[in-house]
Amino acid sequence: MKKTVKEELKTKTKEELLKSLKDLRKEISKLSLDISLQKEKNTALLKTKKKTVTRILTFLNKPQIIEDKK
Repeated sequence: MKKTVKEELKTKTKEELLKSLKDLRKEISKLSLDISLQKEKNTALLKTKKKTVTRILTFLNKPQIIEDKK
């Protein structure tokens, strides 16, 4: 992951992260349908979007992880 993407996620607020998470999940469902119907040929796009979702979830849970270690 590029440093610019990490920095971008760090600067977003919790509400912005939740909104982008919701949007990405909608895109993933649409993309998976398009792939199954063979409308979309780039299947790597699905994997990329899923990784972005996990990154956002990690950033959302990061303060909780730090508190659990203490």
